[in-house]
Amino acid sequence: MYKIKFNYLVIIFTLILFSCDSSDDKMIPPPESETVESTILLTATNTGEIYEIGYTSGSLKKVGQINKENNSSLIATSTLTATENNIYAIEYLYNPEPSNNLLIYNKLSSTSQIKPLQLPNSIPGNEKAIIALDVALNGSTLIGVLDTDILAVNSTKHIITINTESGFISTTGITFTEDKITSIKRLGSKLYVSTWASGFLEIDLDFHTVENLHFNNLELNGSRICHLDNSEIAFMQAVPNTINSAKPVLLNPVNQTLTDHSENTNYELATLFGSSLVKFNTYLNLVSTDTVFFGVLKTNLETNETELLEINSASVNRNMVILDILFRTNDFFPEED
Repeated sequence: MYKIKFNYLVIIFTLILFSCDSSDDKMIPPPESETVESTILLTATNTGEIYEIGYTSGSLKKVGQINKENNSSLIATSTLTATENNIYAIEYLYNPEPSNNLLIYNKLSSTSQIKPLQLPNSIPGNEKAIIALDVALNGSTLIGVLDTDILAVNSTKHIITINTESGFISTTGITFTEDKITSIKRLGSKLYVSTWASGFLEIDLDFHTVENLHFNNLELNGSRICHLDNSEIAFMQAVPNTINSAKPVLLNPVNQTLTDHSENTNYELATLFGSSLVKFNTYLNLVSTDTVFFGVLKTNLETNETELLEINSASVNRNMVILDILFRTNDFFPEED
């Protein structure tokens, strides 16, 4: 029975489909004030592998591994998040009952910790799992979404916080039922939750309200949330009538505006789950097209120019998300075998 459930979870967390339109690409160099000898994207996969990708070369290098209690466990990429020093993720496994581990990978020492989590007894459910994470206002607290039954449709989801030192979980009393959570991002007192088929949620953490945002009767489905400043959010908006096509947009929930930055080009997300980041006023994403197996999409939100940098590997696990951007003194990375 548990084997069947585990296989079902594998299907949920490893949606990998290919095909997308190609585009005319333009180089977007970082501003001169930010230029350094080497710029590196730090990424992680659903199997816990840590990679560095050269920002200008596209060269790929494996640099670490997030340890798990069960080596065959898959990490939901929507739970991967990072602070300056650590990468965090959730391992869901049967031990033999459903269990959740907080995985902590230290960037400086390349070491891992596994912290078993005790989910609150006040939240009922037989298949309880933490399905999304983000760093809260300080680096010692995470905010997340706890699903009471990951095998059920329209199950109740709870907003929780996790103390990274103790592993203690606190409940907020905020709930919703929308499915297929793809990414979350805290912006001040608001938590934004993207879904692939159930809309885009704005949660007020102070007043405990949940609103499914609609602009001009447009349902906002998508993934890869990241905040540009205190009022704007970049995300990959799902393209209707496709399976995993998306395009970069900029959302201002205060002014209720949605700006398309796709240059009429759609891209394929190998995994629908996970957030991303904006640097140099450039929105970064990992995507595929008809001609590019895997690449870094750089969307300049100021000039609207795009560049698709192909990653120099035809075999890398594409269930990968960008977690951080680093600066080094050498921009050469040998390709992984």
